[in-house]
Amino acid sequence: MLTFNLTDSVSLPDSTKEPHLQCSVLPAKKFHLMKNPPQNLNLKWIAVLKEMLRMEKLCAAIGFTKEMIESLLTKKEAIRCNGRIYSEEHRRKFDIRNDIFKVEKNPTDDSKLALTINRQPIGEWFKEQFGKLKHNLCEPIEEPKRNRGLRV
Repeated sequence: MLTFNLTDSVSLPDSTKEPHLQCSVLPAKKFHLMKNPPQNLNLKWIAVLKEMLRMEKLCAAIGFTKEMIESLLTKKEAIRCNGRIYSEEHRRKFDIRNDIFKVEKNPTDDSKLALTINRQPIGEWFKEQFGKLKHNLCEPIEEPKRNRGLRV
């Protein structure tokens, strides 16, 4: 397991916003014209690459560096992080302390990948953290009521 520290001022170079994997796909017209597609063309691998690219974009949006993304996707290692991560859904950063990130198979769909934080899907973790934040901000502070008695 690798350990990384994220800082508040993580700035990703423009090269990290582009996919690290580059692949070329045959144009759709050629597929329609071929009666028998090549035997070595495996549609399962195309789906796997698509999922890997989706996961890479998610990791980059959160604020991970190239090295962190490589450890998660290519080496399939868990990483321990400290710092702040960004949620596009909630448009804010959340603090993390010694949390473990890992890319695993989605429990509901084996063809999909899921980024987990402490074995919890990242989407659920963000919702939980946002709920805690919202609850702490919206909790009203009641002032003790004074009994003024009867006024005549």
